[in-house]
Amino acid sequence: MRLLLKGAMALGSIVGARHAAKLLRNIDLDDALGYVGLERRHNPMSTAALVALSAAVGAGAALMLAPSSGAELRSRLGDRLQDAKSKLQNMASSETRQFADIGS
Repeated sequence: MRLLLKGAMALGSIVGARHAAKLLRNIDLDDALGYVGLERRHNPMSTAALVALSAAVGAGAALMLAPSSGAELRSRLGDRLQDAKSKLQNMASSETRQFADIGS
């Protein structure tokens, strides 16, 4: 009797696993993100801005944690901020040109 019960449970597990796999194949990424309260970003400009902001925060943290004098840190921080500002301006003008090309 036990062997029959174990066999039925194993068969049920196999059928259940096949059913679960079939259901999972029908779920796309947007559905999966929606289940956890997220959504996909479709705007490349917001993604670029998020990457730039993350890089700036990371660079700032690295500068603050590096051992150096106050004057040296301020000088390096000012240089890095200028570099980040010019990179962001270049990225924004590049994105603007790409959107203008798409629109025309």
